Amino acid sequence: DAQADSFSPFAKCSGWENPYSIYSGDVKSFDAELLMDAKIDSEFGDHYNYVAEGTGRTVRWTDGRSMLNFTFRFGLSAGQTVDTGQSWKAHIHASRCDVSSGGTHYLQNTNGLDLGDNIFEVVFDAKQYGDDILGSGNVTREYLADYDRAASVVVHIPGGTRALCCNL
Repeated sequence: DAQADSFSPFAKCSGWENPYSIYSGDVKSFDAELLMDAKIDSEFGDHYNYVAEGTGRTVRWTDGRSMLNFTFRFGLSAGQTVDTGQSWKAHIHASRCDVSSGGTHYLQNTNGLDLGDNIFEVVFDAKQYGDDILGSGNVTREYLADYDRAASVVVHIPGGTRALCCNL
């Protein structure tokens, strides 16, 4: 996809934490990345917007798109099962993994509804290979995410239980 080439990473997982998950014992990998396609400048000027505060990156105005990409792999313990016959979901959440289990969904418009284009939601199918569960997905939104409020990526198994979390 030619458009995907214009995206630049703004935040990546800094590691996974699953303080609330029965699946936390054997996480083999969990990589997530928040990307944006806005022009990235190295020097701050009064006509710029900080999007990724603290990273030294600034973005011109607020015009652009954001993309969430993720992949994961975890192993099941003996006798443990998980439903791969129904759709799973992943979201960007507004808190870090150790705070309220990732907290609420990130809302682009904080006064808006918790659905549709106002959230980063990926519906995907996880696959089971032996005792390993694998999943991946991505979603693009037509706005620049507020890095200060996009704190973590949470994977939910069918039924909504939080299985995996990584901090952006």
